[in-house]
Amino acid sequence: METLEQVLAHYGVKGMRWGVRRRRGIGSDGPAEVTVKVKPGRGITKTSGGHGHPISDQAVRAAAIRQVAKVSSTAALDNKDLQDLITRMNLEQQYARLTAKKKSAGRLFVEKLLKDTTNQEMAKLQKGEESKIIGTVLAAGKKIKK
Repeated sequence: METLEQVLAHYGVKGMRWGVRRRRGIGSDGPAEVTVKVKPGRGITKTSGGHGHPISDQAVRAAAIRQVAKVSSTAALDNKDLQDLITRMNLEQQYARLTAKKKSAGRLFVEKLLKDTTNQEMAKLQKGEESKIIGTVLAAGKKIKK
């Protein structure tokens, strides 16, 4: 007869779904290595991996400097700290601008259509409001003349 301590049972991982695999590189394995595939003659590269890396020392330092500037003011920072913060912020902005996804032609068309339609409807509303106000003023003027 087996006791409870002698039985080894495994019912899966809590929260997992059928057919869904866990991502590799998450957990105690450490950061995942970045792999790059290059297709010769085409110049097309494909990359994968790279998740799980720790935050860099410069990012931590910039966050600390940013907090000091936010709470105290930039007067609490020396020139080197302020220069480091500005450099980091500029680099982050440039990266965001360079990696931003471009809007598709369809999305741009729909946004322009919505903007134009909204402007037309607002113009109609303004004209309607103006005529109501003018009518009210004229009606009030007629009452005063009587």
